[in-house]
Amino acid sequence: NDISNDGDDADDEEEEEYHDNEDEDEDEDGDEDDEEGAGDEGINGSAGNNNRRRQSERFENEAKGRKKDAGKRKLGNKKKGTHADADASQAKRHASKDDTASQPPDDPVAAALAAATAFSAAALAANPDRTELPSLRPLGRGFSIWTILKNMIGKDLTRITMPATINEPLSITQRILEFFEYYELLERAALSDDPLERMMLVMAFNAAGYSCQPFRENKPFNPLLGETYEWRSPKHDMRFMCEQVSHHPPVSAFQADIGPGMGLLPVKGWCGKETRGNGGGNGSGGGTNNGTNSNPNSNLNSDDGSHANKTHPISSSSNASRSSTPITTTSTTPIFRKITPLVTLTGEMENRTKFWGKCIEVFLMGHIQVVFPQRNHETYRLSFGTMVVNDVILGRFWVDLSCDLHAKCLTNGCSAHVTIYPCRGRLAARGRLEGVVQDPQGKPVYKYTGSALESIYVSRVLDPKRDLKRDSKDSSPDVTITTPTTTPAWGPLKEVWRCRDTVHEASQYWMTKLAITLNDPGSRIVPYLPPTDARFRSDMRALELGEWNRSTEEKLRLEEKQRETRKNRKDGGMVYKPKWFVPAPPEEGPVPPSTLLGKKDPVPDLVRLADQPGSQWRFTNEYWQKQAERDWTGCPEIY
Repeated sequence: NDISNDGDDADDEEEEEYHDNEDEDEDEDGDEDDEEGAGDEGINGSAGNNNRRRQSERFENEAKGRKKDAGKRKLGNKKKGTHADADASQAKRHASKDDTASQPPDDPVAAALAAATAFSAAALAANPDRTELPSLRPLGRGFSIWTILKNMIGKDLTRITMPATINEPLSITQRILEFFEYYELLERAALSDDPLERMMLVMAFNAAGYSCQPFRENKPFNPLLGETYEWRSPKHDMRFMCEQVSHHPPVSAFQADIGPGMGLLPVKGWCGKETRGNGGGNGSGGGTNNGTNSNPNSNLNSDDGSHANKTHPISSSSNASRSSTPITTTSTTPIFRKITPLVTLTGEMENRTKFWGKCIEVFLMGHIQVVFPQRNHETYRLSFGTMVVNDVILGRFWVDLSCDLHAKCLTNGCSAHVTIYPCRGRLAARGRLEGVVQDPQGKPVYKYTGSALESIYVSRVLDPKRDLKRDSKDSSPDVTITTPTTTPAWGPLKEVWRCRDTVHEASQYWMTKLAITLNDPGSRIVPYLPPTDARFRSDMRALELGEWNRSTEEKLRLEEKQRETRKNRKDGGMVYKPKWFVPAPPEEGPVPPSTLLGKKDPVPDLVRLADQPGSQWRFTNEYWQKQAERDWTGCPEIY
């Protein structure tokens, strides 16, 4: 207010000065006119003198007019400047007050999160996920299936070498991630205060993971021993890591963290591990700097001798697809502490297949363990299902789901069961499911209906006592009789999940939009990966590029190299030990047999099922630490 008042006073004084000057100019003009009249009367009619006088007066009047206009413009600019200065000063004062009031206290975790978020967003903008494969799927497989499969009846297909064109350019370690595509259901469950609703959402997540499986006609590549795969979501809220811990039988162990900031790029100084230091010296970032710049964001894409600077099969072909674009930044990331995720996923899966003449049965044995750390580590155990590949010799391949999915909360005793019925007749009927959620006392609370391939609906049970019925013999309208019933009354159906738009094109191996991005060599995460990541497999890369003969040759080469390595290890009396997972401590007492196995189902050797306690493999978290340190020494040479 003081500034604006001062400005108004200055404007008033200037306006008065302007009007005084204007009055003086008018008086001078009047005097000149009088003199001109007097002069004309005193002149004896000389035309030459009159012309010269008129010309001189005109020049003087024009000069005075120009001077007057210049004075007006100068005064107007001066007024504008006074108002602008006053407004700027006042706005600056208010802005400084607002900044002081809204400025949060110093929070190193929030600052580190903001810096890592900005960097990850810039990396995603520079390296967006691809939308299609570089080469189309081959129309034919180039061999007779009968000549290959006629000698495989009753044998395990994981021990058979087959042409690469029977595969899709993805590994099983990558396909496991597709079971978790709809992880936002777990985020919703973590934010729900109702334990029964959490159970309902967890089981819906488990069933939704099979939405893409029946459309995939080509089998994934069998992982090599020691093969790893890492994925981070574009929304920066999930990170996933999987390792092949056993080859015979084939067992994959996996771990994932879900929550805000969990999927950010592993920038130095942001590795999800508690660090302590002086804020600018060595030790920032959870690892040793090895004499490099202490700025955690400097040289983010330069490993200085790590695997990223080596030649990998990912770029060995002249037709290799795009590579990631380096991102640089000059901001400084402060020290941070560990951020607790909303959800933690761990598990193990053993993949077995059997050929029965007309069909191939795929057994997915193991479990998924879901933990909500922010809810006193509430724990759920989920089971895998079974898939059947039909008409492998005659007719067209088609995959069917026929399984029972189970889930149980180990904390509060809630449970859920979903049955996916086998297809009978039309293929459009695939994936039809029904299920129920039960409270700790075994009473139904939620009911599932719908399809695992399209959408899932739930309805919640109402009061098990029906609405009050009126006795027809009683004339009083207020008299009612309570009639109990054994059949619960269900509320209206509510959609809890719907399948996203997917590709489902034969030329793209019937892959979903997510699956197309899983083996992208230009992904923003590639510079941070170990040399064992599945993206560096030369046989999958060649198949993806349409080099089918080279893909088969590379597949045979990798398999022979793996057999030779295993033979040398056996001759040397050495036992293979996984890099990032270790055998879990044995449970006290014998492990009870599983009730989820049928009489003809094979008994798993190196995994625990959902109804068995504990796990066979435990994630050490060393992977994330080594990634932050950019130190991949000790990784096996498997490619």
